[in-house]
Amino acid sequence: MNKKWQNIRWMFEPDGSLIDILVKDVSLHDWEKIIDLINEKYDIKFGVSISEKFSKTIEKDYVLNLMRDETGKMECRTASILLGKISLNCHFFSDKEIEFDINPREINSIEDFEVIESFMVDISSCIDKMITLANESSLEIPLIEINYNKGVYWIKN
Repeated sequence: MNKKWQNIRWMFEPDGSLIDILVKDVSLHDWEKIIDLINEKYDIKFGVSISEKFSKTIEKDYVLNLMRDETGKMECRTASILLGKISLNCHFFSDKEIEFDINPREINSIEDFEVIESFMVDISSCIDKMITLANESSLEIPLIEINYNKGVYWIKN
């Protein structure tokens, strides 16, 4: 598909909210596969806070234990996936949903968009699920949907 920046730049106009990338109806097995993919292919900062020394990989056992933790005593961590100058944050809120967020101010060209698009394709193809990009304030209205293995690629005009 031949995409032109002038046709999609509106999706990334800053409005004070983040842009989310979501995969719904996942399992812990899907999480394992995604963590392995991200650790293998991308630069990462994994940790709790700025003051903590970050790990360069997502600690899979920690995240899986966090997902299973019913006590609420485990400290939630975040992974920042570095895609050049773009930083995607992965949150481990739920074992049923994978969520990444992006600051729209970081997407300023078709090349930036293609980096995000490629990441979405990687995630979708890894677990054979639909991945959606939407504004944080309008999650029910997808801007992009991709299920790579099923040949689904939809972008809102």
